[in-house]
Amino acid sequence: MSKYNVNCSTCGKDMTVRLVGSSRDIQWRLDNWTWLCDECQEAEKLEASTKAAKASEEAGLPELEGTEKQIKWAEVLRVSKLKWIDEDIAEEGIDEYAAYWDDEDEPPIGADQIHQAIVEIKGQKAASFWIDRRDRAPRKIIREFLTRPKAPDRAERALEKEAAEESTVRPGNTVSETVAEIRVLPGKIEIRFSERRDDFRKLIKKDLRYSWAETHWLRKIGLMTGTVQDRAAEAANKILAAGFPVRVFDATIRTKAVEGDYIPECYLWILRRSKGVFDGWFSIQWRTGDFYKAAKRLPGARYDSPAVVVPREHFEEVLDFAKIHGFQLTPGAIDLVEEARAAKGAALKVGDIHTPKSPEKPTGERANLEIPQTVEIPDELKD
Repeated sequence: MSKYNVNCSTCGKDMTVRLVGSSRDIQWRLDNWTWLCDECQEAEKLEASTKAAKASEEAGLPELEGTEKQIKWAEVLRVSKLKWIDEDIAEEGIDEYAAYWDDEDEPPIGADQIHQAIVEIKGQKAASFWIDRRDRAPRKIIREFLTRPKAPDRAERALEKEAAEESTVRPGNTVSETVAEIRVLPGKIEIRFSERRDDFRKLIKKDLRYSWAETHWLRKIGLMTGTVQDRAAEAANKILAAGFPVRVFDATIRTKAVEGDYIPECYLWILRRSKGVFDGWFSIQWRTGDFYKAAKRLPGARYDSPAVVVPREHFEEVLDFAKIHGFQLTPGAIDLVEEARAAKGAALKVGDIHTPKSPEKPTGERANLEIPQTVEIPDELKD
């Protein structure tokens, strides 16, 4: 690494920079790169964020929420992303733009839906929302409010660096300088970690149940995973505990991760079966441990892959089972409990049940029959 004297392209100030590489490569950078001193870089960042804030105000966009540095960066991102969408639609036309989704893999999308999506996108206030979606394609922003990749300019890169540093947590037992960035999106969590490490791969795949999706680790959040906020906080907490730095732009999730203030993921669930032979039954499922024998002891229980199902009439026994073994009920299962409880309350109730009287038993005494000494047979009956 050698030192070289350069001049700021804006104010002409002399600066010393350190460059590494071949002589030819270094000479090319000296001849072609634009150099800025610290003061001019700060002025350029301020100009970019001020210009974006003014454009947002003129467009009637809501004020962003977050830290000061995040807001400055997110202002630039929001203005540029919305501009790209408008330019794409203007170039192709709204109908042609909507036709992008007209294939067998996607339901049709109309112009009104696109306009409504844009309205909802413009209403997003969280700075972390725009930062987490900074490298998504413009078309997908209609579906998930995402943005297309764009090489950031110097001001944007500087704002990105400041916001990223502010949102990064480093554990005391750091085992790597590579940061795991956690992005919270609707119904899923993405984790980006550029270094190849077996210990991180084991943690993220086996312990946290993420799968590789070409460029990042992905976890879809559904009915039996808990909230996306809890799962993101839990992932960040465990990654930090393993010694890896974590970056989370959502301040609430970041705090939950550091303080361990989240609901751990539950792997024991009772659902409502909604189709098939056992429609309207409780469905007991688990992803850890072995509860087969205990579940099968419930009244009327049967095994129907991948669960043990129980008739709704035995909801009280199911609730006791859940309490004893730590199972949670989905909203559908809770509704089924209430339905069964209401049905039980509405059932006809009677007092003592009387059995019918038994018929009188024969006494065993022979009846006295009077039998005539002679019997005359009429002539018409004689043979």
